[in-house]
Amino acid sequence: MNNTIERYVYDVVRRLPANQRAEVSLELESNIREMLRDEPTEQEIEEVLQSLGHPRTLASDYRGNKKYLVGPEWFDDYITVLKIVAIVFGAIALVSGGITHALNPDSETIFGIIFEILGKTLGDIIDSLFQAFAVVTFIFIIVDRANKDGRVMKFETKNLPNLPDKTKKNISRLGTFISLIVNLTIGSLFIYLLYKNMVSIIWIDGGIVNNTLPLFNPSIVQTFVPIFIAVLLLNVSSDIFKLLKGQWTASVTALHLAARVMQAIVTVLFITQASLLNPDFVQEIATFFDVSVNSLLENIHIVIIIFAILISVGAFAEIISVLFKTLKHKIPVEMFKDELKKERK
Repeated sequence: MNNTIERYVYDVVRRLPANQRAEVSLELESNIREMLRDEPTEQEIEEVLQSLGHPRTLASDYRGNKKYLVGPEWFDDYITVLKIVAIVFGAIALVSGGITHALNPDSETIFGIIFEILGKTLGDIIDSLFQAFAVVTFIFIIVDRANKDGRVMKFETKNLPNLPDKTKKNISRLGTFISLIVNLTIGSLFIYLLYKNMVSIIWIDGGIVNNTLPLFNPSIVQTFVPIFIAVLLLNVSSDIFKLLKGQWTASVTALHLAARVMQAIVTVLFITQASLLNPDFVQEIATFFDVSVNSLLENIHIVIIIFAILISVGAFAEIISVLFKTLKHKIPVEMFKDELKKERK
């Protein structure tokens, strides 16, 4: 069967429930064959597929239901976009709300502040999720209504998706969504706290916040903040790309490894800066534990070296794990490069 036909059938059945795909695939393939002669030309195949209509519309016909706020032709894309936008909106609300409420608490006790921050931030997240739902739904309703006038649902066979490679491992959508959430929330919060010099030790006296002491040297922090932002954007881009591709292809692997390795390198460079720690913080901790500053710095240096080694080992393990998922066997590097070039074309 011609590859164009295979891609068309795949584009239709991928939009159907899993229990319908095999039957519809066989039926649709049979119908297309009956409409073509034994050795059809590309033009004849194009004409037949155009006569069948857009894969979205044909998939909708197989479903058999017509009354939707967002039409079934767009429903799968609607859900995917809604999930991504909800994650982004929720992460922004979590970071901005948590920081805002932490800076302006009404309560005076530490436990009161914690519960106040949690409650108000949760409310912000819920509000942001409703906003995400409203915005995405509104956009897709407009697209769906425009489609009714024939302005959107036009397709060319050259734009049909490629068939999934059965030799490649699928990417867990749940795991990728979790990774995207963690990168957005923890990464954004960490960068904001660094930028505002709010990564601090909090001193509590009788359940009341008494004083805060910045942990890092501001001059070092300001140098690394733009780099951390670039690394965050790279990691988020990698997660979104994985969601779109759905399989461990060469390009997905290359971007994923670049993001993770860059993150490890920047983290190690940051924590191993000689003057990273705030001198006031070091002096305060040395006084608290009744040790000399030099002795404390030596111990901290040992901990940092161990931490850097663990990060490096983790990054190396990540490389091995992802390459195994992608290649499965010991495939020469040249084959990996050839596959990457093929995808770029």
